[in-house]
Amino acid sequence: MKYFTKERLSFQDEHANEKWNEMLQDYFSELKKYSKEFSLELRHLLENGEFHDAKILSIALLPYEKKEWQGKYKIVVELSGYHNDDVPYHGYLIHQNVTEYHASLNLKDFPFDDYLYGEVLKDQDGFWIHNFLVFYDYNEIMIKCEDIDWKEK
Repeated sequence: MKYFTKERLSFQDEHANEKWNEMLQDYFSELKKYSKEFSLELRHLLENGEFHDAKILSIALLPYEKKEWQGKYKIVVELSGYHNDDVPYHGYLIHQNVTEYHASLNLKDFPFDDYLYGEVLKDQDGFWIHNFLVFYDYNEIMIKCEDIDWKEK
């Protein structure tokens, strides 16, 4: 995580609100550099912070089925939540051609289903890095991939 780190999420002083707003502005400013590369649906969800407090219903690592795609994987994160206008959504974040996946999860008393904060940024090699925190002790998941898309259920 670059912006939504444990330290930055636990501001405890009289300037906490200012720091929070500055952090959000910095992240969304960086995200906008790449937002035209997303589908319109995914762009809307990311630019409006719609995944915050979504429910993670499942995370699946799936191999591609075609022979020529052997050795390639996708990770599908099923989410449900509410748009800012209280309209429910349910769909899949599909990470194509995953090259790296890390999960730092404390599974003892672990409420898996809360997507707390996430970042989708590009690295210097042009890969998407999707980091997100799940709502328990700042457990973090990182997915590095060539493409990300959203599919409504």
